[in-house]
Amino acid sequence: MAAFNYRDLVRQVRNQYWEFYFKARRIELPEDATWSQPEKEVQSSIQKGFDALDEGALGFVYAELRRVKSLASVRGVQALRNTVPWATRCWTTLSTT
Repeated sequence: MAAFNYRDLVRQVRNQYWEFYFKARRIELPEDATWSQPEKEVQSSIQKGFDALDEGALGFVYAELRRVKSLASVRGVQALRNTVPWATRCWTTLSTT
């Protein structure tokens, strides 16, 4: 099994989703960083935010990120779709068209 590299995941996920995750988990960006900065700068700040966590919190975050990474594949998306009731999927599809 290859080593997990969360930095790749940081680059693959849009910053708006990281902002939601950071707020939900109460993770702070470095003091000089804001979510409105250019994408590359925010990604660097995200990595610094993760690196600043204590070992226990970092282990928890890494475990969540590993689950996200494992679901970020065709099989993972199919598994997620199978967890959503069929009627909900149809309603979502109809309401977005």
